[in-house]
Amino acid sequence: MRKEILAFLISPLIVTAAIVTFIYENTVTDRDVRYQKPFKDFGKYHSAYQKIVILQDDLDITLRKKGKKWLITSQDNHLADTKKISRILNWISSFEIIAKKTSTPKLYPRIGLANPSPAGEKNIEGSGTRIMIYGGQKAPLFDVIVGDILRSYKMRDKNRFFARYGNKGAFLIESLPLPDFNRSAFFDRSQIGFPAFEDISRVTTYLSGEKQYQLKALTDKKDGSIAFYPETIPIGKRLLYPNIGTDFVHAVLHKISPFGAAKVDYNDDIAPNHIVLTRRNGHNIMVNFRRSQNDIYYMVVLHDGLDKTGKIYAYRIPEKDYKGVLQPFSAFLTDDVTQQQN
Repeated sequence: MRKEILAFLISPLIVTAAIVTFIYENTVTDRDVRYQKPFKDFGKYHSAYQKIVILQDDLDITLRKKGKKWLITSQDNHLADTKKISRILNWISSFEIIAKKTSTPKLYPRIGLANPSPAGEKNIEGSGTRIMIYGGQKAPLFDVIVGDILRSYKMRDKNRFFARYGNKGAFLIESLPLPDFNRSAFFDRSQIGFPAFEDISRVTTYLSGEKQYQLKALTDKKDGSIAFYPETIPIGKRLLYPNIGTDFVHAVLHKISPFGAAKVDYNDDIAPNHIVLTRRNGHNIMVNFRRSQNDIYYMVVLHDGLDKTGKIYAYRIPEKDYKGVLQPFSAFLTDDVTQQQN
């Protein structure tokens, strides 16, 4: 009887101790590390960096330096944009520790810091983005895993997110705004005249030869941000969510894996499924979507008044992205309950 009473009294204490331990592991702040630079010597080695590897679930980007240029070796040695390389280096250099969070590996997935899965393997829940920077040695000079960057806490001119490096544990980090980490983030688009997001004024989409919708760029007078909205919306309908037009344009521009001036079986006829990107200078870029006999999906890009060489550029894209940008206008809309009630 006494043992049962003793167990009854001790049980709440054990539970309380476990809760306190968990809270401590996730919220403890170490004043000694606050606002320290985790990579103090990062800037000293900029000229010595020879390779950058970026790993996410189902994503593997390798950048290698050749002379004064950087190449995307994971994408057929395409020329990389050196400004975007500098941005990611400056971003890492700006890291400042705000607080130490946990040193318990089993807690890493809870804050998005598990190692990313190799391409083709099953995703690990709570995985992060791993960035490795090499000099001339086999081992990386810097190796860091960044948490869920898409859900980072965004401030006016900085970001906060979780990160870990080496065996030092996990930290809350503050940095400059986050760079892009998609498949074509580092591709030097100036080589083929492919437009930047802010250079587009209108996007028109055709499916099976029929015009689906036209998106027009609108600039916010307060902050200068650009968003795309349909020029017309059917009565009784509204957009699925306000930024769907803008997200669509980003998908067309960024969710591609460029592989250069490939020789493709193509003629001058307009493909039934295509998108016209109208630049602010009035020139059009025709993006034709094709599928080869062996089920390779790609986009063929034709320039109007831009490409004097007459080259035809093709971009290989995953099947999910091929289908994602070829949707009818109805996929962007939902019923407007407010109008129906009136």
